[in-house]
Amino acid sequence: MCKRRHTASLTWGFASVLVILLALCASTFAPPLASAASDGTPADHATLDVQVSYTGAHAPDETFAVAVTPQDGAPAPVNGAEQSVALSTHKTLGTIVFDFNLKDQPIGTFRYTVAERAGTAEGVSYSTKVYVVEFETYLNYGQVEVTPFRVYDTQSTYSKPAAISFDNTYHAKRSVIGDPPVRVGKAIEGDAPAVASQFVFVMRPTDPASPLPTPASSSVVIVDGAAYVTVNGRDEVEIGDIEFTDPGEYHYTVRERDDRIAGYSYDDAVFDVVYTVREDGKGGLTCTRAVFKDGSVYTTGDKPLVFANTYTEPHPDPDTTTLHVRVDWHDAGNADGIRPESITLKILEDGVWDGRTLVITEWDATDGNTWVGEIVLPKHNVNGGLIAYSIDEQATAVIAGEDGRQTYAFEVSGDAEHGFVVVNTHTPETSPVPTAPANRVIAKLMPKTGDPLSFVPLASVAVLAGSLVVVACKRRRRRESHDGCRR
Repeated sequence: MCKRRHTASLTWGFASVLVILLALCASTFAPPLASAASDGTPADHATLDVQVSYTGAHAPDETFAVAVTPQDGAPAPVNGAEQSVALSTHKTLGTIVFDFNLKDQPIGTFRYTVAERAGTAEGVSYSTKVYVVEFETYLNYGQVEVTPFRVYDTQSTYSKPAAISFDNTYHAKRSVIGDPPVRVGKAIEGDAPAVASQFVFVMRPTDPASPLPTPASSSVVIVDGAAYVTVNGRDEVEIGDIEFTDPGEYHYTVRERDDRIAGYSYDDAVFDVVYTVREDGKGGLTCTRAVFKDGSVYTTGDKPLVFANTYTEPHPDPDTTTLHVRVDWHDAGNADGIRPESITLKILEDGVWDGRTLVITEWDATDGNTWVGEIVLPKHNVNGGLIAYSIDEQATAVIAGEDGRQTYAFEVSGDAEHGFVVVNTHTPETSPVPTAPANRVIAKLMPKTGDPLSFVPLASVAVLAGSLVVVACKRRRRRESHDGCRR
């Protein structure tokens, strides 16, 4: 009798637990409420609400479109499969309603994908979410009824969002062009040169992280973090626009490179160009420019940076000629630290080298990456004819490193009349950090010879070994004594 009562109690308890678990599961996985009828009343249509939001400082007016795509023959929304809503800073949240006509539709399950169509507005990040929604129709005593919408945030993961929502963000344009751009000009005082010479100016940021100008013409080149501008005679050249993306103060220096062209004394002025970039209060940036010379304001407008050189007509020895050489280093400012302190150039006379050389050192630098040198040579050979001079770079560390590999590419251009240009190019490498060999690691763990404390670990080891020996002896004596008693 007791056993039957006990069994019945267990059965009843198990059934109660099962009912509770089923109730919990039903409440946990119940679909979210939606606009479809679910109270048992007849339904011949269903509506789906979609929310679209738009955030961002001073966002312009923009229209967002959402598309509902039927799956497996489901009926399309009667008000259109794609609906739009216009939003702005004054209206950053909108609702789109899709209406489904269920009249005369077969009983079954209807599934759709819902996604926002990406627009093309500049600065707008469009939502990439994709939802899957479904609902079912069924007959209840002859009346068509519809279940609430079931919403999935992916095609496999069930979710219960408060609403189907697409969030969009506007990013204000965060760049501004420095205005006005820098222009450099050349003024020549003194004698009038018979032939216009080329003058080079260098614009370099004081902070290497600052943006560089975009060359406005072929007269401007960007090399090793600086802009090099070539001007022919009395002329004026615009360097190019500089684009800034962050507020701050940006400093640039502009100076003329002293190429030591015969007859010219060079202007050693240094201009400090300062661009000040600020927030405009509307999510964008503004930029102003000021130019300083010798600590005083030179211009805040579009006035060019003028360098004045003085030219004196040279009167050379009719029996000599001056060979002018410029050396340009293209090695990221000697980033690898392998640039030599000097180079040796071989002077060839009519293509033949008789041992004459020209040594140019880093002390001959007119710019951090430019060296210049010159040499006075006989103009005529022993027969009275003009000598044709050319140069070549001697095989030194410039060409071959200690390991025998080429470290710089060597290129020569120009001629004896207008001057030679030597370009040494090297692409910097990132050297791996050497690892200590295993024997060095072990050596670090061992005491040094002559170290006054080196005996401490050795003594500790000796004491420990002695203790182990004593313990072993005592255990052996105790065992022998015990064996003797048993006998």
